[in-house]
Amino acid sequence: MKFNIGSDSACDLPLEVIAENEILLVPFYVSIQEGEYKKDMEEISDNQLYQGMIENPKVFPKTSTPSAGDF
Repeated sequence: MKFNIGSDSACDLPLEVIAENEILLVPFYVSIQEGEYKKDMEEISDNQLYQGMIENPKVFPKTSTPSAGDF
């Protein structure tokens, strides 16, 4: 029996594990600026997120779950 494993990008698995196990990874959305959401790992990297937090210490990042269409 064949099956697939899927997760959103908040799973924090190493990319090697994701590739080796052919895990379907659906990005969640991240916002540093009000109303501007970007897809995690596709449109914004971890480094860009952290840099945005350093540059805007009074702004707290927000996240949003992937939509049903994203899955």
